[in-house]
Amino acid sequence: MRVQIIASSSTANTALLEAGADQLVLDAGTFPNAVHAAGAEHDRITAVLVTHEHEDHARYAWAYAEGGIDVVATRGTFTAMKRAVPEHRRIPIEHRQTLWLGRWRIVAFTVEHDAAEPVGFLIAHETDTDRALYITDAGKIPGTFRGVTHALVEANYDPFLLATETKGGRTDRTLAERIRKTHLSIYEAEQLLGSLDARGPYLEEVHLLHLSDAHSDASDFVARIRAATGRPVYVGGHQGAHRGANIAANDVTSSEDGDGS
Repeated sequence: MRVQIIASSSTANTALLEAGADQLVLDAGTFPNAVHAAGAEHDRITAVLVTHEHEDHARYAWAYAEGGIDVVATRGTFTAMKRAVPEHRRIPIEHRQTLWLGRWRIVAFTVEHDAAEPVGFLIAHETDTDRALYITDAGKIPGTFRGVTHALVEANYDPFLLATETKGGRTDRTLAERIRKTHLSIYEAEQLLGSLDARGPYLEEVHLLHLSDAHSDASDFVARIRAATGRPVYVGGHQGAHRGANIAANDVTSSEDGDGS
């Protein structure tokens, strides 16, 4: 399975999975031409999966649908979207439901976020044994997972940096509280990712998502997760002010499509 992070920030979130001849889009925060520029081919895209209705994840779901691509989301997410997806392009999914789309097997699971019915996804493809875990915008670790080879997991903030920015008046206290309740910290991401190989050495790579410009340090985050997992670690999204400048090219990849958070 191949992973590309197209954008990962508070402005836009989209990733592309590829297995065999099939492709799958994760979140619709960017217009379809962004995934096409990254190598997606319309006839190979099985569907786009949307985690929740916030604009940085769902803004262009309608555009994929108008282009003839089905959209997978919970019923709550479909109802809450700012711009509706036509009924004939909707594929509803529920918590712990296993959904087969072509050769993709998709399982949704509930996460905590200030959205109508947010979920994460566990994704596999029948052509290989790989399994991708996709968690973004989650208030706490949503459970335990087995056999994950490709982890795409939020690591939004460092609690120390968040507290420092809040104390200094640069981050509003109400916003800081929302971040703590609705996003995963580096410590929670570290705990989750460090547990994935507890039942076997499956994990191959880690993609850290949705790093905050003001409350994260990419070089530190990469070092922590690499120590916890012993695997290659990549950062998806815009390189922001707190994301260390001295990261080796083989340690981190960065998409330039997102604006940070």
